Amino acid sequence: MASARWRFRVESSDDIDIGGLQNVTRAQGHGSHGRRHCRNIFFVPLAQRKTQLEQIPWVESASVMRFVPNRLKVEIHERTPVAFARVGTKIMLTDAAGTLMDLPGRKKYSFPVIVGMNNGEPPSTRGARMKIYNDVVSQLDASAHVTRKSSVKSISQIPKM
Repeated sequence: MASARWRFRVESSDDIDIGGLQNVTRAQGHGSHGRRHCRNIFFVPLAQRKTQLEQIPWVESASVMRFVPNRLKVEIHERTPVAFARVGTKIMLTDAAGTLMDLPGRKKYSFPVIVGMNNGEPPSTRGARMKIYNDVVSQLDASAHVTRKSSVKSISQIPKM
């Protein structure tokens, strides 16, 4: 039976290829795979692992594939930040849909700051605010390239929907 043979076992993290990492750490990408070596490749729950990866705020989408005899391939598509968001006393990044992400330690960004977002509000509320923000930025860019030349570091609170 193939499920019992040694050649179908993921022995180490060397048997797991991870692509698309910029802000997600390798440890996050490995997740439970990194802790469960010597697992038969046929017993790795691909859909469950995909769902776990997509719970990481920086991960917009992920795919997990098995390659016989003993390789896993993880491909991650990360979110693209468009602004800083002040959440209480903390500064975070947000994408166009309003997903909040921690600042990565190794990358620098220069964006306006959106004031008034919080973790407790529903994603639909943040998404509606970010739609307004994105529309304003698009109009400014189209008319005078203001956002590229601007030194504005803060934008007042976008009205609540």
